[in-house]
Amino acid sequence: MKLRIRVVCAGVLIFTSVVQADLKPKSHIGVAGIDFQSRVGTSYGTDSNVTHQVDDNNAIESDYWSVSPQLKAIGERGEDQYLLLYQGDFNRYENSSPDDSERHFMMFDGYWRYGLRHGLKWNVQQSYGEEQRGLGLTEGFNQSQMNQYGFGEDGAQYSQFNTSLRYSYGAPKGRGKLDVMLQTKSFDYENTDQISTANRDFYQYVIEQQWQETTGLIELFDQYSDDSRFRYSFITNRRRYQANSKKDSNEYYLMFGIKSVRSGKTTFEADVAALYKTFPENDSSQSFLGANWDASVEWKPLRHSIWTIHTAQRVKDPRQEGGYILDGTYGISWEHHWWVDRFSTTLSYEYETEDYRMEDNSRFDKTKTAKLAVGYDFRPSIRFEFNYQWQEFKSNEDIDILNIGEFDQYSILRRLGYEQSLIELQLKVQI
Repeated sequence: MKLRIRVVCAGVLIFTSVVQADLKPKSHIGVAGIDFQSRVGTSYGTDSNVTHQVDDNNAIESDYWSVSPQLKAIGERGEDQYLLLYQGDFNRYENSSPDDSERHFMMFDGYWRYGLRHGLKWNVQQSYGEEQRGLGLTEGFNQSQMNQYGFGEDGAQYSQFNTSLRYSYGAPKGRGKLDVMLQTKSFDYENTDQISTANRDFYQYVIEQQWQETTGLIELFDQYSDDSRFRYSFITNRRRYQANSKKDSNEYYLMFGIKSVRSGKTTFEADVAALYKTFPENDSSQSFLGANWDASVEWKPLRHSIWTIHTAQRVKDPRQEGGYILDGTYGISWEHHWWVDRFSTTLSYEYETEDYRMEDNSRFDKTKTAKLAVGYDFRPSIRFEFNYQWQEFKSNEDIDILNIGEFDQYSILRRLGYEQSLIELQLKVQI
């Protein structure tokens, strides 16, 4: 059977954008049955606090522009499917060139069917990018500290790799399906020579954040009806930090998931898991036994109006050894299409907390984010958007002390908190 390939280019929103609206693809059938599609996104906006400074006097306000292309190739042979994807994000700041950034994401996804009940899926992902200055490794740093520790000209560059192999047993349209998956992930910082030259102790701290993780999953899906689906999962994660084994962790999940549509207007989706997390190489670290969840309710009282409520809780590894961070998220959004379906507005608000469950650390962070998006589909393949975002980050600790060095003899003071607003105009075109 003839292999059909589709090549797709598209624009993706940068991290500051509020919503992602899909454009209607335009097909261009070429030689050998290749289906060409292309899309690109361009943005121009203003950032009031590029490096997330606590003091307004130190904040850098800058206009920025971005270009976000996407390239996709899809092949089909019978029931087998293949996908190649590239996404890029190129950002430039007029008043802060050290914060210029590039992000790249590449993915291969292959899906093969063997008879009626057997399926195999292989996924490979590779991403490269840069952390925003003032977040991540440089959280709470002022400009002087960024220069001191090697971030005066660039942010921290990273790479992340992810590959998984999933076997499925069950008919594609059958009621039940059993999945078994093995997955490996890794996270590394790239081009750290400048950091190493600036400060060897901080360089050691940086490489201690690099990790490798292996995951095993057994999952049972039950399509109870056209409106309801259940899933039951057992997941185990084994994360290892080669440069600091005291941060190693093991996780064990028992998870129950449900998706249900009620009365054609309300959709409820939730994953609730009992989690047990241990730190096998650090006796002073407190284990976690509790619940993780990710739940949302979508209510559509009218054809042109959608309300969504979302909440989640997860356990994160801290950047320093010992303990964990309990991360909670609560959000609400309203999307409305006005007198014509082409014109839409979206309002959303999110509240996030991070509770540091660590020895000698009572830090508790709060982040509030409000967003507004106004979009108009000039044509199915052309969309204009106005985006506004306001974010406030506060902590019960004004200063966080980061201890580095072989015996933690060297302390870095980080001032916590910032307020930031973003205004953006965006054009997306499906060519």
